[in-house]
Amino acid sequence: MSIMSGFCQISPAGLCVYSNEQTSSITGYSSEEMLGMGWVKAIHPEDRHRVVAKWKKCNANRDTLGTSFRLLRKDGEVVWVIGQIAPFLAEDHRVLGYIATLSDVTGRKKAEKALQLSAERFSKAFNASPSMMAIYRLADDRFVDANNSLLEAAGYSRAEFVGRTVTDLPFWVEEKTRNSITGLLQGKEAVHNLEGRFLTKTGEVRIGLVSAEVIELNSEPCMFVAINDITEQKRAEAAIEVERRRLFTVLHNLPANIALVEQDYSVRFANNYFCESFGESSGKYCYEALYGRKTPCEACRIDKIFQERVSCKWEQVHNGRPYQLYGYPIHDIDGTPLALTMSIDISELKQLKEEMLRLDRLNLIGEMAAGIGHEIRNPMTTVRGFLQFLGAKKACAGYKDFFDLMIEELDRANAIITEYLSLAKNKNIELKEQNLNFIVKSLFPIIQADAMLADKYVALVLGDIPALPLDEKEIRQLILNLARNGLEAMVPGGTLTIRTYNDADKVVLEVQDKGQGIAPDALKKLGTPFFTTKDKGTGLGLAVCYSIATRHKAKIEVKTDSGGSIFVVQFQRKSPVAPQMN
Repeated sequence: MSIMSGFCQISPAGLCVYSNEQTSSITGYSSEEMLGMGWVKAIHPEDRHRVVAKWKKCNANRDTLGTSFRLLRKDGEVVWVIGQIAPFLAEDHRVLGYIATLSDVTGRKKAEKALQLSAERFSKAFNASPSMMAIYRLADDRFVDANNSLLEAAGYSRAEFVGRTVTDLPFWVEEKTRNSITGLLQGKEAVHNLEGRFLTKTGEVRIGLVSAEVIELNSEPCMFVAINDITEQKRAEAAIEVERRRLFTVLHNLPANIALVEQDYSVRFANNYFCESFGESSGKYCYEALYGRKTPCEACRIDKIFQERVSCKWEQVHNGRPYQLYGYPIHDIDGTPLALTMSIDISELKQLKEEMLRLDRLNLIGEMAAGIGHEIRNPMTTVRGFLQFLGAKKACAGYKDFFDLMIEELDRANAIITEYLSLAKNKNIELKEQNLNFIVKSLFPIIQADAMLADKYVALVLGDIPALPLDEKEIRQLILNLARNGLEAMVPGGTLTIRTYNDADKVVLEVQDKGQGIAPDALKKLGTPFFTTKDKGTGLGLAVCYSIATRHKAKIEVKTDSGGSIFVVQFQRKSPVAPQMN
């Protein structure tokens, strides 16, 4: 008998007549206090009836009673014991007394209770979890349990699922998923968030993140599998990706330089227009892709977009061309904060504004010219007439040289007024179908004579161009003004080239000189009335050319460098007449 067990002898009447020290240790009563005590008194009231009933039954059959019950110690503490009571019989089977043993199993009972509570908690958590969970034995791959979430998602009843093996139940779409789990766990590793596809009872394929670990259940190694269904998440991601691609398709085809820039200035996306303008830029820093810089641009507003989450607008110059930039704060589908930047080349817009400003000035001066030009000419004509009259008189013959000089200056003033009147916006013009080449050829002798006097040359390069609605007098004046400006810009020996050709829907007239080019400051003021770089110029020649071009709905562009200048006049071709349908 183990010394850890209590031992006592009980009389036929149920009173203790002997107990050892271990009994005292278990009950809290000394051996003296135990003498004469009824053994039933120490049993916990809630267990007393059950134990006494069992004892009576065993006693009637002269059997040994063995059971566990709670015992009340002297200090009121409750302990669990396993008690055995065996009758001590005489030869005639009379009961002479009883021998009882007690073993304290409180620690084991607490462990069992804790284990039971743990099992209950696991069971509740297992079945209440929104994640799909299942357990199968590794020995035969047979499912021993599945929670409600898995059964509902897969469409099986518990009877249809539990008890079947992994192989005969069509659950994993790919065998490699199950093999991957088994292979990892054989290496004593847990599996976390392995993406796999599984089948429902109806054959629907769903996607889950699978985690698995080997556990021991009823002393058997089992596989615990948890699955988070991410099917809807995957569908949402796919739908977002479709929208993202659609957005990128739209961005790719917009006629503006568009880029998505991260907070560190790296380009996450650049559209086709951007790449055509600046080259492939994805993965580069924006300042590197655009300007070849190693540091961000001083005027950049991207920092402000990220820090203040506001849209911005600014201007920058690239390769001498101005760009209007717009920046907007956005988030990519992965949550990354981005700046959507859009840059537009505004060179033509600025030129157009300058052209509109110049035309406004021309119109203002034209209106003034129309209003006062005739009023000035009338008295000038009268003065000129009297000067001629006096110059013819013998009495004034000594002043004839002075009269001739005054008449010459009046004629020069009249010529300036004539040019001045040419600026009038509402000047009447007479348009007739004629070929620009014909007008150029008719002027060639005059231009060539001017060139020969200055030891310069003129070359004609005339293309096959269609007729245009032109006012011959005005076009002659435009060509003469441009040609004479070109000749005056060259040193002796230079060649002036007059060229005509077709360019898409336009007929182009070019007048090219071999001078020293036009200074940038002067280039901005070209066509402004009374602006001139010549010592004796009036500043009206080019202004008249621009007015004539405007009345013909033509456009003048200037190309210049140190090798000379080209004045390009673009006339719009007549739209072809659509064929009549019968």
